Amino acid sequence: MMIHSDSTLWEVGRRRKSISSVSLVAVLWVCVFSIGLTHSQTTIEPTHPAEINALVALRGSLTNSKEQLPSWYNNGDPCGTQWEGVLCLQSEYPSDLNKDGFSHVTELRLLRKNLTGTLAPELGNLTALKILDVMWNQIGGSIPDTLGNLKNLYLLLLNGNQLTGTLPDSLGFLSGLNRIQIDENQITGPVPTSFQNLSSVQHLHMNNNSLSGRIPPELGKLPKMVHLLLDNNNLSGPLPPEIASAPSLLIIQLDNNHFDKGTTIPRQYFQIPTLLKLSLRNCNIIGGIPVSNMNESQQLGVIDLGLNHLNGSFPILPPQLTAIDLSRNNFRGAIPTQLGSLQNLSFLMMSNNSFSGALPRSLGSAPIYSDPSSRIIWDFQNNNITSIPQNESLLKTSDTQASFYFANNPVCAGQKLAEWCMPTSDFTLLDVGVINNSSSNQGTTCAENCDPPARLVPNAVSHGCRCAVPIIVWYRLKSPGFSLFDLYEREFLVYISSGLQLSIDQVDIFDYTYDPGPRIQMHLHLFPATGYTFNDSEIQRLYDSFSTWLIPDSTIFGPYELLRFTVSHPSTGTEGLSGGAIGGIVVGIVAAAGVIALVAILFFLKKRKSRRPAMARMDQRFLSKIKATGLQEWTWEDMERFTDKFSEKNVLGVGGYGKVYLGLLPDGTKVAIKRKRAAGESSEQFQTEIELLSRVHHRNLVALKGFCQDEESGDEFLVTEFMENGTVEDHLPPRTGTPLTFPTRIRIALGAARGINYLHTEANPPIYHRDIKASNILLDKKLQAKVADFGVGKNAPDPDEEGGVGGGVDTLVKGTPGYLDPEYCLTHTLTDKSDVYSFGVFLMVLLTGRQAITQGKNVVRHVKMAGEADMLWTLVDTYIADQCPTEVVEAWARLTLRCTATDPNDRPSMTEVVNELDKMYKAAGIRSEIDSAPSTPSTTNTTTTSGDRTRYSFLSTPSTTLTSDEDSQTNFMPGYGRLSDA
Repeated sequence: MMIHSDSTLWEVGRRRKSISSVSLVAVLWVCVFSIGLTHSQTTIEPTHPAEINALVALRGSLTNSKEQLPSWYNNGDPCGTQWEGVLCLQSEYPSDLNKDGFSHVTELRLLRKNLTGTLAPELGNLTALKILDVMWNQIGGSIPDTLGNLKNLYLLLLNGNQLTGTLPDSLGFLSGLNRIQIDENQITGPVPTSFQNLSSVQHLHMNNNSLSGRIPPELGKLPKMVHLLLDNNNLSGPLPPEIASAPSLLIIQLDNNHFDKGTTIPRQYFQIPTLLKLSLRNCNIIGGIPVSNMNESQQLGVIDLGLNHLNGSFPILPPQLTAIDLSRNNFRGAIPTQLGSLQNLSFLMMSNNSFSGALPRSLGSAPIYSDPSSRIIWDFQNNNITSIPQNESLLKTSDTQASFYFANNPVCAGQKLAEWCMPTSDFTLLDVGVINNSSSNQGTTCAENCDPPARLVPNAVSHGCRCAVPIIVWYRLKSPGFSLFDLYEREFLVYISSGLQLSIDQVDIFDYTYDPGPRIQMHLHLFPATGYTFNDSEIQRLYDSFSTWLIPDSTIFGPYELLRFTVSHPSTGTEGLSGGAIGGIVVGIVAAAGVIALVAILFFLKKRKSRRPAMARMDQRFLSKIKATGLQEWTWEDMERFTDKFSEKNVLGVGGYGKVYLGLLPDGTKVAIKRKRAAGESSEQFQTEIELLSRVHHRNLVALKGFCQDEESGDEFLVTEFMENGTVEDHLPPRTGTPLTFPTRIRIALGAARGINYLHTEANPPIYHRDIKASNILLDKKLQAKVADFGVGKNAPDPDEEGGVGGGVDTLVKGTPGYLDPEYCLTHTLTDKSDVYSFGVFLMVLLTGRQAITQGKNVVRHVKMAGEADMLWTLVDTYIADQCPTEVVEAWARLTLRCTATDPNDRPSMTEVVNELDKMYKAAGIRSEIDSAPSTPSTTNTTTTSGDRTRYSFLSTPSTTLTSDEDSQTNFMPGYGRLSDA
C-alpha cells in the first residue's frame, strides 16, 4: 500500500526554499538509520517449502500472473518479501504448525486482479490457509479436489469467475468452513450430498451457475445455515420440505430453476420462525399458497412467487410483510381485502393475473402511503379491475414517490388516469438506473470546493464545512429482506456505521442501483472522523471488516459482498485495493525508499533553481511533434500568470480532473485551464493524452490550445477554449440559464452527434467517449455545440483480421448515472454502442427537459412507457411544445428509443444518428449562418484566424454567472460548476 501524503506536509514540501538542505539531509539520514536498525532486529522465518511450491504452481497456472502479480517474480520468500495478496499471520497458525520453524500462508487475497488461467491443484498444500479469495477475476477450469485438504479453511471465495466442472465432494468435509461463495461461474452437476457435513457453514451462495439435479434434502441438517442461495441454475426435482428444518435459516432463494412439473410449495416453508425472505420466482410451481399457520413466520418480510402457475385463495398473510410479488400467475376473483391491513407493504406486484372487481378501499390507508419520503410501487397491469376508489388517502399517495400501474384494465377506459394507465414491463419497475443519493449535504450552505479526491464530509455544516478524502467501497446486498431500499436507508446507515465502528456521520451512501435479482449495489463513502485522510491502520481495519465479514449479519439486509475497495491519496491518485495490496508495508522496502528519497531531494535541491516543464527534458521528439500541431507548451509561471496565481475568484468549477480556472492569455483570449494535482502517473500517460487530443480536430469538439506539466509539483494542466454559454444542462430545468428553443435544441443535437461521430469514425484510433451527458456538451457564444471531456475516453480496441472493432473490457465502469449503458454496466465491455445509448439519453433530456434521473425515476423508462401508450407529447418540455413540428418530434422520439434499445445490436451507429438528425433538421426548416458552415474537421486550433472560422472565436464577455444555491457560494461560471467526477 502506498503511504498517504498529508496535505500539510505536501504544502511544506512546496515551500522547501526556507528549509536548510543540511538540516534536511541530517534528518533523513537519522530516519533511514533508524529504519535500518529496526529492520536488523526483525526476523521472519522462511516460508514452508511445500507452500512455496504451491504458490509457484499457482503462479504458473495463472496465465497473466507476470503482468498482474509482478511481486511473485522477485525471487524472494513469499512471507518474507510480501508477495502481493499473500498473508502469513502467525496468530492464525494451527497449533500443530505454530512452532515448526517455518512461516505459513494463512490468507490468499486476490480480489479483482484480472487474473486468467486456472487454480493449481497444489493449492491443497497450503495447510494453514484460512481465507482463499480469488473473487471477480477471469479464472477458468475446475475447482481442484485438493481444496478438500484445507482443513483450516474458513472462507472459500471463488465467485465472479469462469469456473467450470462439478463441485468436488471433498469440499463437504471442511468442517470449519463458514462461507462458500461459488456464485456467478459456469459450474455444472449436482450439489454434493457431502455438504450435509458442513457443520459450521452459514452461507451457501451457489447462485448463477448451471447446477443440476435435486436439492439435497440433507441440507436441512445444517445447524448454522442462514442463507441458501441457489437461484439461476438448472435444478430439478421437487422442492424438498426438509430444508425448512435448518434451525437458523433466514433466506431461501431458489428463483429461475426447472423443478419438476407439478411441483408445489411445501407448507413447511411458511412455518420457519426465523425466515425473512422466501423467493421462488419462475420455479414451475402449481397449486396455491399453502394454508398454514403463518403466525409462526414472525420475521417473514418478502414473498416472491411470481412467474409460476399458482391459483386458488389466499391464506392469512404475516402482518410484517413489506413486499409481495404474485405477478404472472393464474389467480382469479377479487383482490384480497387483507392486503390493506399490511401496514408496511410498499411493493405489491399483482400484474398478469385475472383479478377482477374494484380495488379494495383499504389499500392505501396505512400511514406509509402518506409519508412523502416513502417510495411505493403497485402493479396491477393486465387484470380485470373495474374501479379504483378515489378516496383521500389514495390521492395523497399520488403526491409522494408512489408509482401505480393499471394499464390494460377496464378501469383505464374512458377515465383520466393517464399516468396510472401507461404500460410498462414488470421486469423493469425497479430498473431506475443508478440513484444519485449522497443526501447528507443536500441543501447545505457549504460550498463544494474541495480539491479532488476530497469531498465534503457528511452533514458538513455541523463539521465546519470540512473536506476529507473518502474511502470508496463498492458493496452489494445479495438478497435483501425488502424490495424498496428507500424505507430502510437510515436504518442501513446505522447498521453499517455500527458494524464498522464509525459514527453515522462518517458514512455516506453516494449512490445505489437495483441489480437483477433484485440485488442492491451501492457506492459507500467512508470519511475519517478528524483530519484529511484515514491512517494506514484504519484502512487495514476497515478493509478487513468488509473482506472477512466482520460486520455482523443483519436479518433485514441479508448477505453482502465486497466488489471493490478504493483508497484515494491527495497527491498519489487513486489506488484500488484488494487482498495483499493492503497487507502491510515491508520494513526493508521502506528503508530503501528512504534512501531513494534522500538522493532525490539532494538532486532537486541542486536543480530547483531552473524550474522547467517536465516535458522539456523528457522527450524532445514528442515535444517537437506536438508543437507542430499548433499546441503551446506553457510553464508553471505561465499558469500562475494566466489565472492570477490560481485565484479563487477565477475558479470555474471542480470536477474529477481537478479545479478548472478561467484564464486570460496575453492576447486577451479567455481559456479554461484544468489543473490536475500530482497523481503519481507517469509522464508517458500525460503524453498519451496530449497526443490524443492534439490529433482530434472538429468544430463540434472542444479544442485543446496547450498544456503544462510542472516537474517540481507534478501538476498537469490542460488549456482549452472557453465556452461562454456553459453546458446544455445549464439551460434545462431546474437550472437558471436561458431556455433553449426547439430549433436550437435540434441544432445542438446535430452538432454534438457530428462531434461524437468524428471520434468514432475519423479519429485514429477511434475514441469512445464513455461519458456523454448534458453537462459534457458545451455551448459557445452562438450556442454551437461542442463535445467536451473526450480526452478521458477510451481508445477502441485494435481491429481484428477482418477489420472489425469489438469492445474493450474495463475493470472499472466509468460514466454518469442515468446515462450509462446497462450492457456496459453488466459486462464492462465498452463499444461504440455504449456511446450511442448515452447519446440517446441526452436526446431524451433535450426533448423532455427532464434530468436523466429525477427523484429516482429514469427518463429512459418514462419515454419508453409514454411511447408504448402513444402519449409522447405528455413528456415534451412545455417550453418548446408549441414550437415542435409533430413529425419531427415523433422521429426524434423514435430515434431516442432506438439509441436506448436494450440489445446493443438494435442500436444505430453514430453515423446513422447524424443522418437521422440531419433529416429532422431539414424537415423542421431551420436556417442559420452557423448551421450552413461546412461540417468538415477544422485544421487548426487557433481562434483568431480569418474567414469563416472567425465565427468561432471566443473573445466575447462571458454570460451572467449562475445564482442557484449550489453555485452562488463560489460564483462558478455556467458549465464548469458541476463537472463530471467520472
